[in-house]
Amino acid sequence: MALSYYLKETGDFGVSHVEVPFLNPDDPYAAPLGGATVRDHALLAQRHLLEHRGRHGLSKIFYGDWCDTMNGVGRRGEGVSVMLTMQVKWRCDLTAELARHLGNNSVAAEMAAASAELDRAVEESAWDDAGGYCVRAFDNDGVVVGSSQGPVSDGGELRIFLNPQSWSVTSGISSGARREVCLRAVRDQLETGYGKVLSFPQSTFFKPRIGQMSVMPPGFYENGSAYTHGNCFWAAALAMAGLGDEAWDAVLGVNLKGVFHCTRAVVPHMIRGGGGVVLSASSVVGLYGNFGQTNYVATKAGVVGMTRVWARELGRYGIRVNAVAPGFVATEILRDMPQKILDSMVEHTPLGRMGRPEDIANAYCWLASDQASFVTGHCLSVDGGVVVGT
Repeated sequence: MALSYYLKETGDFGVSHVEVPFLNPDDPYAAPLGGATVRDHALLAQRHLLEHRGRHGLSKIFYGDWCDTMNGVGRRGEGVSVMLTMQVKWRCDLTAELARHLGNNSVAAEMAAASAELDRAVEESAWDDAGGYCVRAFDNDGVVVGSSQGPVSDGGELRIFLNPQSWSVTSGISSGARREVCLRAVRDQLETGYGKVLSFPQSTFFKPRIGQMSVMPPGFYENGSAYTHGNCFWAAALAMAGLGDEAWDAVLGVNLKGVFHCTRAVVPHMIRGGGGVVLSASSVVGLYGNFGQTNYVATKAGVVGMTRVWARELGRYGIRVNAVAPGFVATEILRDMPQKILDSMVEHTPLGRMGRPEDIANAYCWLASDQASFVTGHCLSVDGGVVVGT
């Protein structure tokens, strides 16, 4: 997916011909075993996913898909993920489109046929007629996960998940009336006012067939929190469904309204306790702007504005309010980004490197400490001196 959109946005097809080595499967620290072009790596990865399909023709989940704490579903190797199937289907469409552009008609036909198979598989097995939405998975024994018709042993919990609804739209599997029903189920059952929760009702006891997420505190991470990534998937789905205004509101709901709601909830306790520290996350793009990120930039600039207002309002209660604006940081989210893009980020950073997670953590620790006891209303840039757009 990332390669396809990178090529569409930049036209830099040269990157697809760059040779990249294979990891040594016996010893990841040993010398690599041969290599292939970036384009061939992407095609091999896609074929690997297509080869590992199980019950109902859906993609096997193994130890987890996006949700690595759903590690009970496929622990014996037979569980399948509806969400992953949707993602693989969409990647088939993108790969077929790229292959046609490059004149590789055989690969285009291969991927188009695989896409149609996955579409049928989801259509025939993954729709909850009673609930009016897509189910999340099927466990090792073929029992559904995330359905209004779930087993009694689930205690009526985890009946609906956000991600398969979002990806059903993004992948093109849900369209027309079914898409509208699916979107309505999310709005009716998962809305909080500051983002959609990942699942509902949240789990309150361990469900071995689902895994670790079921023992997380209700509302924590994958167990029904208004998780940022899941809401990003939702916003993208809305945009692809032609609901741009709602997608805009979804981003503001999480990044801006979420900060407001959280701060409003904790400040009364801080006042009663005699003071405290409020720290929020802005971004370097909230200060300088960035192409193609109007809504995101608006929210991060809004966080800076709220920080300055709250510093004025809450200082009398001994409450300091600050924000951190990270620059380009080498986190897991950048792991699959083309090296050329990473090099460009470094080129825009005067200190000549990307940030490390500990750079950001140290900034938060300092702002929270007594060493910063006279600092309030400030947005601290931790960006290596980056100047976006140069």
